[in-house]
Amino acid sequence: MQAKSFLASRGVEVTVYDIEEDAAAAKRKQQLDTGRGVPFAVINGQKISGWSQKLYEMALEE
Repeated sequence: MQAKSFLASRGVEVTVYDIEEDAAAAKRKQQLDTGRGVPFAVINGQKISGWSQKLYEMALEE
């Protein structure tokens, strides 16, 4: 949960969806991102698949 910890450390409110337990969440993720990678985040309208501190920082700056 590096992504969640990273965002929390910057005061960003996070909503977590478990795509293995929540079919509706899995469907939403598939509509937004056809890849299988997790985590998947939408930050300021930017879709980020996988964990990359650099990409998260760039998205937060916008």
